[in-house]
Amino acid sequence: MKLKLSLAILFLLQLTCMAQSKLSSDKLTSKDYLDLALEKVNTAKSENDLQNSINEIKRIEGLDKNYWLPSYYVSYFELTQSFFTSLDKKEALLADAKERIEKLLEDKSSDQSELYTILGYYYYAKIAQNPHKNGPIYYKDVIANYKKAISINPVNPRPRYLLDLFEDNVNSFMGKKDSNLCEKLQKDKKLFEAFNIADKNYPNWGEKEVLEHLKNCDKG
Repeated sequence: MKLKLSLAILFLLQLTCMAQSKLSSDKLTSKDYLDLALEKVNTAKSENDLQNSINEIKRIEGLDKNYWLPSYYVSYFELTQSFFTSLDKKEALLADAKERIEKLLEDKSSDQSELYTILGYYYYAKIAQNPHKNGPIYYKDVIANYKKAISINPVNPRPRYLLDLFEDNVNSFMGKKDSNLCEKLQKDKKLFEAFNIADKNYPNWGEKEVLEHLKNCDKG
């Protein structure tokens, strides 16, 4: 009798734990799942780790069609991955990223400044794919999209710093030097310091890169 009672109590406890676990899971939103996925990206140590995180964020895309950030991050991470992956994977990553960006641009509830920023970043990635061939074709698209992003949100630091660095690269290619680059990057740094993100998952990348480039200014 005591054995049957103990088993019954154990069974009830298991049911309770399962119910609590499901209840906890049901309370998680797409924002919560994205937060967890982005934490994994921050600890990624290989291309395979990054790809697994991208796949996980792709699954989050389906949870809330009105939440633009999962598709944004898939695009951003695919563009980033294209810089160091093998040649046979680059084109598929770039094409998938651009398709997502263009679809998001149709959604006026998304942050258009951030989207035009990574659209410019897409064209920069295309140039990096084959600089001599694609540079003359896409450099105007890089500049135009960064400027479009700035016109939409003048205090967004990401398109400003990316534009400053890209124009410096173009000048270097032409045998020129932008003597005002460090001054521009200092302004970009201040923009990053003053920029307020809408929530913790909002795009906030770029500041570390600006600080790294400013170290070279200090050396000079």
